Amino acid sequence: MTSITATTENDLTTELGVKAYLADTPFSSETVTSLSGGTGNFAFRIHLATPFEGQETLVLKHAEPFIKNLPSIAFSLDRQTFEYEAMTHVKAWLPPDSLVTVPTIYKFDSEHNVLIMEDCGADTLTLKDFLSRGAASTSKAPGLAATIGAALGHFLGKMHTWSRANPSGILEKFAKNTQAVQLSAWATYGRLVSTLKPNEGDAVPPALANPPLAVSEADVDVVRTVAEEAKEAMLTARDVFVMGDFWPGNIMVNVDKEQRLLQLYVLDWELAKLGVPGVEIGQFCAEVDLLRRFIPSTEDSASTVLNTFLQAYAEEAIDNEQVARNALVHWGTHLVVWTPRVEWGDKEATRKVVKEGIQIIIAASGGTREEFRGSPVAPLVS
Repeated sequence: MTSITATTENDLTTELGVKAYLADTPFSSETVTSLSGGTGNFAFRIHLATPFEGQETLVLKHAEPFIKNLPSIAFSLDRQTFEYEAMTHVKAWLPPDSLVTVPTIYKFDSEHNVLIMEDCGADTLTLKDFLSRGAASTSKAPGLAATIGAALGHFLGKMHTWSRANPSGILEKFAKNTQAVQLSAWATYGRLVSTLKPNEGDAVPPALANPPLAVSEADVDVVRTVAEEAKEAMLTARDVFVMGDFWPGNIMVNVDKEQRLLQLYVLDWELAKLGVPGVEIGQFCAEVDLLRRFIPSTEDSASTVLNTFLQAYAEEAIDNEQVARNALVHWGTHLVVWTPRVEWGDKEATRKVVKEGIQIIIAASGGTREEFRGSPVAPLVS
């Protein structure tokens, strides 16, 4: 087998560079197409000249020492090693017939920061797009939303529980991914207070400017305390392996012609680390919640995914009031921090969601078990 090499002329951020890089290898490709998904790395669909292990197309992922969409932010190349290790460990743990899986990795070139992996399919949609287009609505596909939510909840709950036993030293291995921890903590709790009360020089999301969002000092004080505690919890977490970026945009949905679920693929594991389970739950829930808030046609399917996801997670994990609290706090935090930074809707609707996020954080911070039973995360403590 010819080894893969790269030269200074091969720019692996371009289609031509990737094609040259793959020449004279088992992955030599007739066509290389850039993929638009993902913010951190460069991804391409490669159309193989000769099928490889029965696959006619594969996906190549290349990392540079920065975030693709934010070149000014450095991002350690170690992230690809962590992604490779995470996907390999999870793939080996999952049963072959699992509805939720990760793509098979066929090549990891650590020298040139390249992963070559299974292609989920050109027609496969992210869960975000799948729900947005109404593909899981009750009228089109009865029961599909419930199947998706339950499958994802069982997967995440089982994975968190499995990792606590530290299989193959997974906890020690991923404790080393400190940049992922710091990046995740900064992206949410590190920006929570400044989103609401920016200091001079802070970048203010346009939806929250002119006029500034009115938030009482009392509420800001509660939010500040919550942010500090949550950030510290993320930075010191040691007993659970988390995927790190579990949201509908990183989940691919593969269905047959009758809209029956064939497979769910979880992508982008470079932020895999030791973490707080409730944060992972809260991120997923908040993103699904945003779909139903801004795309009314998804109300039924998104709500079903949310409910079945939480119920299934609760069946696999320990009944834990703190997990519920963390999930609800992060749900609210995600609404506050990310809604004004992603184009979901108009200014008025965005500001309304941010204010509701604040109230979710405040309610969760002092909530009791009984109050959680009446909250959106009720299944976690029922």
